[in-house]
Amino acid sequence: MAWYRSIETIDIVKKIIILLSLMLLLPMIVVILPYQSFQNMLALINLDKQLHFLIITNNAYFKLQIVCLVIAILLFGFAFNLILFRKKFSKLFIQMMVSINEMKLLLKNRLKAATMPENRLWCLFVFVLFIITIIIRIQELDRPPLYDEAKTWVLWIKTSWFEVLSNYSIVGNHIFQSVLSRLTFQVFGDHLWAFRLPVFLAGIFIPLLSYILAEKIFGKKNALLSMVLIAFSHPLIILSVNARGYAIIIFLFMILFISHLKRAL
Repeated sequence: MAWYRSIETIDIVKKIIILLSLMLLLPMIVVILPYQSFQNMLALINLDKQLHFLIITNNAYFKLQIVCLVIAILLFGFAFNLILFRKKFSKLFIQMMVSINEMKLLLKNRLKAATMPENRLWCLFVFVLFIITIIIRIQELDRPPLYDEAKTWVLWIKTSWFEVLSNYSIVGNHIFQSVLSRLTFQVFGDHLWAFRLPVFLAGIFIPLLSYILAEKIFGKKNALLSMVLIAFSHPLIILSVNARGYAIIIFLFMILFISHLKRAL
């Protein structure tokens, strides 16, 4: 019997509630703490003032307090719902673990099948196509930004985390993608490829996922044809290097489809 079925899942929900309560402390401290006290705490860490990201103005701290207040409200609401619906969340947890276990089993079976002599040639074709997919998209990675992409860069990525998470005054902020792009932008620096990296990583796996999906339904030949068409599809190539949320949505949808396909067939 799987461990997530044998244990008392309600106890896990209780532990999650305790964890959320502890996580709630940090944003609440920021909300309650005055600006000067917060500055004094940062001064203890940044004695030589070389860590410029720890130098925060009064206006920036006020925005940080608003963000922390929103986070605190969300954490409190989630914890409160967990308390009210413990049994339902326990069932949801079991379903989630079952889906993860099925995905692991599917991947294990795929790898096992790939090592069989009759499948090696197909695996070689898929691998070569996957490499071609990466090369094609790398060549397009430095193409000039499109209008919506440039707007995302100027209005959200180059501004602040507060703007990324809260500013939806102009329709077009794909928040999840904006969060990922700002993260890679801050980690790898002010480069166009860093801004596009999340959608690029999602886009290069779309042809491979299409093969896995089509092979399950239509067989290997049709799956390989599907992978070729998607790998060389110009609109999908552009979406794979366009820092918007579309490629990520396609990537996540295909993973969701594949994970539930086994149950349906």
